[in-house]
Amino acid sequence: MSIRVAVRSILEDLMNKLRDEVVGCAVSTMDGFIISSAALPSISSRLSSEKLSELGEITSKIFHEIEEVEGAKTRSIAIRGSNGYILSIAVDDALLLILTSENPNLGLILDEIRAVGGKLKEILGY
Repeated sequence: MSIRVAVRSILEDLMNKLRDEVVGCAVSTMDGFIISSAALPSISSRLSSEKLSELGEITSKIFHEIEEVEGAKTRSIAIRGSNGYILSIAVDDALLLILTSENPNLGLILDEIRAVGGKLKEILGY
């Protein structure tokens, strides 16, 4: 099984477990290249790989800027919008991007992300 297929399987499992909380997710490299993604059909047309790549690149830059200012490694960023959150979580040299529903259970999402992070580390070899 390829890395892309294995990562997509993990993302689809995450979406199934959190179907009321998460509307889209992706894993990208720190420079914004999408490894794999998954999204609900209702938003997949608006959530192109180009937009996900831009989002990965932007959040990666934010991670780097915070590290330069604080001198510490940033682990996650949460951005709240009118339709939900964008969560960006560092998984060693990759980013896990999560797009939530309007009123998500963030505790439940963060709990699932811990398990997903471990699986991604194994697959990506970090």
